[in-house]
Amino acid sequence: GVNNMSENHNQNGEEREIVQKALENFQKYLELKDTILNNKYIELFSEVSKAVSFVRGVNDLITRKKFQRFLEGFGEDIQPTEAKIKKLVKYVNNEKRAEFISNTFTKVVLSNSSKSCVLMGSILHSIVSEDGPLEHKKLICINALTTFFDNDLDNFYSLSQYLKFKNTDSKRKFKSISLPTMKDYCKKENLDFESISITAEKCVSSQIMSKYYIPDISATMDREAESIDIDNIDMDEFYQITNSGELLLQYMDKIVE
Repeated sequence: GVNNMSENHNQNGEEREIVQKALENFQKYLELKDTILNNKYIELFSEVSKAVSFVRGVNDLITRKKFQRFLEGFGEDIQPTEAKIKKLVKYVNNEKRAEFISNTFTKVVLSNSSKSCVLMGSILHSIVSEDGPLEHKKLICINALTTFFDNDLDNFYSLSQYLKFKNTDSKRKFKSISLPTMKDYCKKENLDFESISITAEKCVSSQIMSKYYIPDISATMDREAESIDIDNIDMDEFYQITNSGELLLQYMDKIVE
């Protein structure tokens, strides 16, 4: 019993030392300041309002849960938390990297989806493991995940599955999706078409998908006058998964596995 207590004490001491080293490493590059956290007016407001203290407590629990999910994604081949922190500390060797890691942690806290937290952890793990320059595609993925709800991730996956479905029974290789043609598929698979349409627009604004238009022209030929009368011009919308979107799907498949 005494030996176990001694081992736990030593382990806790090691973890505190690692965390402190990590924080010092970040502070060295970012010159972090505690003026906001130590503001007396914020402390006073917290003491006056019990509701605020409760909200802060709930927020702290939610934040911890998000980071727990993030670490699940980050720890693909390493389980102990201290090992994960050591890996991050080793990676942060300049201001740009420190800022990137700090911004990623902020995105985890602000994320709207527990699945997004796992995916951000997985993407960050690959970035840290490769120890190379930051790839634009991965930065786009992380930024998109900040705005996604769990519904958006499910819908984005459904959009990719619909594309696979179209290509299964066709000799032609489809790369684009026309949402109106997806309505029957949504009914068959019990999917919310309106929700998927909203996600498609969010994917475009997040650079996970792109959108383009093709004119659909109805015309009548007047042979006597040897002219063509344009009856109607409609613009058909098409969505296409970008390279960043394809990369995100690879990470999603990995997490599902």
